[in-house]
Amino acid sequence: MNTLSLSKEEYRLKTARKAFFLGIGALFSIIVFPTFVPGALGSAAIIFAALSRAEDGKLPRDAKRAVIAGALAIVLSMVLLIGSVGAFAAALKDPEMRQELSDIMYRMYGYTLDEFLQNLGLNL
Repeated sequence: MNTLSLSKEEYRLKTARKAFFLGIGALFSIIVFPTFVPGALGSAAIIFAALSRAEDGKLPRDAKRAVIAGALAIVLSMVLLIGSVGAFAAALKDPEMRQELSDIMYRMYGYTLDEFLQNLGLNL
């Protein structure tokens, strides 16, 4: 179906549906890509939801759900990112965890955590 033949209402509803699927995709993408992809899809969902707004300012039901799903995906991805960085920083301060990380890195990559950080120019 050609988008030029759609009425304004049909176009709004199709845009809201696209926004909803982008929001759901953003939520599911947190499992696989916990940083960038949920933010991009969540932002796109919110933008598409805003584009589906009627002239009186009301959002279709799918657009409201898209805003919620998109915002939730953005917030959850930021929480995961900040939590991961915080956990890694805490692990570097704990001698037992640091040694365990170093052992894992040595088995996987052939060099220790301290050698890796030294190559990056960090003395932690």
